[in-house]
Amino acid sequence: ARTLIPNVRQAINRLKTFIDKDYFDATRDQPGVHSLPQGVEYYEACLKWYLGFDVTANEVFELGVKEVARIEKKIKEVMASVGFDGHLKAFFKFVENIPRFYNHSKEQIL
Repeated sequence: ARTLIPNVRQAINRLKTFIDKDYFDATRDQPGVHSLPQGVEYYEACLKWYLGFDVTANEVFELGVKEVARIEKKIKEVMASVGFDGHLKAFFKFVENIPRFYNHSKEQIL
């Protein structure tokens, strides 16, 4: 153990030095593909490939924002219908403990 601890400390220090001096110096200033040359065009080409139609990154983002709002509204309606007064995270915990919200047989699943 006396020789192991100094060896581990040295290895950690070497890793820290590598991250501080080599790794971070080689990273980009901005995250995401959009920060690369022609990054937006590349991302939108990927969207077209996977979705099968032309759409901009902003359109996908806006759709996501609308969908999250729509789903949150529906969940809040369910919360009100079961008399739950609390936040979403607490509601999900609440639902986990109610057997009627789960299928208990193959027939119920089908």
